[in-house]
Amino acid sequence: MTKKKDENRQPQDGEYDDEGLDTAEFTPETAPPDEQDAVPVSDGDVGAGEETVVTLSSSEYEALRRAASERDEIFSRLQRAIADFQNLQKRVRREQETFQRYALQDFCRALLPVIDNIERGVAAAEAHGDNSGLVEGIRLVYEQFHSILEQFGISPIDSVGRPFDSDRHEAVMQEESDEAPPMSVLREVERGYLMHERVLRPAKVVVAAGPPDESKKEAPDSSGEGETDEQHHV
Repeated sequence: MTKKKDENRQPQDGEYDDEGLDTAEFTPETAPPDEQDAVPVSDGDVGAGEETVVTLSSSEYEALRRAASERDEIFSRLQRAIADFQNLQKRVRREQETFQRYALQDFCRALLPVIDNIERGVAAAEAHGDNSGLVEGIRLVYEQFHSILEQFGISPIDSVGRPFDSDRHEAVMQEESDEAPPMSVLREVERGYLMHERVLRPAKVVVAAGPPDESKKEAPDSSGEGETDEQHHV
């Protein structure tokens, strides 16, 4: 009768298991070269309250460390790529909104001379006291024209009495004035317009140069009386 092998029995020190391996624990002197520098690595995910220690050789640990470093680098590069893509999306969205906002800019600018001529015609008729139905009809067309432009964000620049602004005004001349402060707009030669916050056409204006300088007026020179021109050049 054969003796049944006790599968639960652990081999004793110095004995060999079924594969013929000595089960005695390795000491630093007797352990293989790869296991002499082994690094224990704990795995806390095995189970609640359990910890498994995995023994790695130094070469395996170095390979694992390099893999973790590469993983961190790839993750950092991925984060930067996502941030760049999000910034690109925002920039494209802003450019699209700006394009739609000012898509009719050139067309509206081309209509401004027509508005100028209507305004001049109405002003000339009013100056001559013409209040006929025709003039009133032209005035209504002019107001309707302005109302349509306002729907597209176009508004006239308020210039008269304001300080001169090189971004919104184009000076055609300077004029001395006792009433307006220097470098303020006396009057408009041609009205300017804005499209939203952008200047569609700058206003052509006359700029105040301040009051006349009284000190520059020539005064009679009593000391030079009787001198001839030849005496001044001697």
